[in-house]
Amino acid sequence: MADNIPDPQQQALFREVDEELRHEQMHKLWKQYGPVAIAVSVLVVAVVAGYQGWKAWQSHQHMADAQTYEQALTLADAGKDADALTALTALASKGNDGAVALAQIQRAVLLQKDGKTSDALAIYKGIATGKGDTILRSVAALRYALLGMDNGVSSDDINTLITPLAAPGLPFDHSARQVQALLALKEGRSDDARKLLQDLVDDASTPQGIRSRANILLQSLDSTPAAK
Repeated sequence: MADNIPDPQQQALFREVDEELRHEQMHKLWKQYGPVAIAVSVLVVAVVAGYQGWKAWQSHQHMADAQTYEQALTLADAGKDADALTALTALASKGNDGAVALAQIQRAVLLQKDGKTSDALAIYKGIATGKGDTILRSVAALRYALLGMDNGVSSDDINTLITPLAAPGLPFDHSARQVQALLALKEGRSDDARKLLQDLVDDASTPQGIRSRANILLQSLDSTPAAK
């Protein structure tokens, strides 16, 4: 069964995690600073962890860190990954706490893209198990799980990080539950996967993207011949 799980499902969930993160940060910014703050912060919010980016604007040094981070993302978007990594590595070594975590996550994304899976996993896990911002830790944990389940990370290790995120009402509970379902599918635990996926479909609060993917995976399970 594990070999039949399409990689695009995981890639879609990677994107969903980032999208949920953007919504969560917009909500926080609206409650704390109002529409003016959101207008000022929109460029940073458009990338991973805008809330931390906003906090980085609280002093001149933090402003410089935010600008360096933005420039690194611009380089990455332009395909200049090596230059972006250089800028992010420098920022990770001397920036403020929020900027360091942001830079590290983006470094891991680029390393993952470049096939340096072990390095990316180490960064994600370091952030996920650290003491930084809860949102960034959650994003790192989800990325670690999605990348790790195909690259030798044990199920116990993944579940240790993901299970706490799956509690109802947390910012990434639906994403975490879909990760649990994917892991169950890859391990051939079809019944567990089916229950997790059906719960996502039936949950009225499940984001549409996750519900759609859960439906696709359920259909895939239903169409898979039973093992003889």
